[in-house]
Amino acid sequence: MKTSLPRDHRRSLESTVAQARSVAEGGAANTAPATAVGAQPTDSRAVAAPTLLLSELRELIVTTRQSVAQVVNSALATLYWEIGRRVRQDVLKSKRAGYGEQVVAALGRQLERDFGRGFGKRNLFRMIRFAEVFPDIQIVSALRTQLG
Repeated sequence: MKTSLPRDHRRSLESTVAQARSVAEGGAANTAPATAVGAQPTDSRAVAAPTLLLSELRELIVTTRQSVAQVVNSALATLYWEIGRRVRQDVLKSKRAGYGEQVVAALGRQLERDFGRGFGKRNLFRMIRFAEVFPDIQIVSALRTQLG
């Protein structure tokens, strides 16, 4: 089931997550002030924002986005491992059976329909491989510690 958010909230959340992922991948965060859709150009006589306050607010936003990116990456690592473990255990019975590929494909189609790209057949097999390579939750927990 998809979560329904108002369009403007969804866009803001998507933008924040995209920027958080960019920061987590070593990219720079866009620290330019956002302008509202349909906003008029500022008048040169308008009062300028206090420079120190603006700088501190930007730093707060960037730092928080970096923290969010770390938490998201950590949670996603656990989620992907758990999905891989469950599919491997429940569908593949720790073996790559012929029928298992069909079941994984069907799961991928349904999960993609429900949650969007990233949960299709190809990525499900990557999650299964992740769980095969790291079968112990302790190893995944150590990875989570390094991510967040």
